[in-house]
Amino acid sequence: MKDKLQIAGLWHNQHHSEIDLSQSDNGQITGAFKTCTQGMHKEYPLTGFAHDDVVAFCVNFIEHGSITAWVGQIQFQNEKPLLNTLWHMSMEMGKYEARDDKSWKSILSGADRFYRGPAISMNGEGETESIAQYPPYLVGARKASIY
Repeated sequence: MKDKLQIAGLWHNQHHSEIDLSQSDNGQITGAFKTCTQGMHKEYPLTGFAHDDVVAFCVNFIEHGSITAWVGQIQFQNEKPLLNTLWHMSMEMGKYEARDDKSWKSILSGADRFYRGPAISMNGEGETESIAQYPPYLVGARKASIY
């Protein structure tokens, strides 16, 4: 019988943002997303689900007019848990932009890797990157990128 993977606890991504997760018996995830990009340090509620090694969660960055959803899988790298995810961020469109059938412009996609533990600089192991390495197309996106 396969051991149940534990998603609960503190994780960080390559941008030094953190997720602090709790999981109920039915697989529901609740917690907080703590952003640490562009000098911002803000916390947002997080909700989602996990089953075995499969995880999905969502965060409403309300004052930035965007919602981001991550979906991924827990894997192991050097015997340490690693949450590999793909994300989609949908941003508000202006009332005129919405009429131009350019809604695709308001949805961005990417990938994040979350490592167990707090966001600290790792000494050469590649587990965290400098925030300066954040993709430039997101830093300059319509609203400030917040994760």
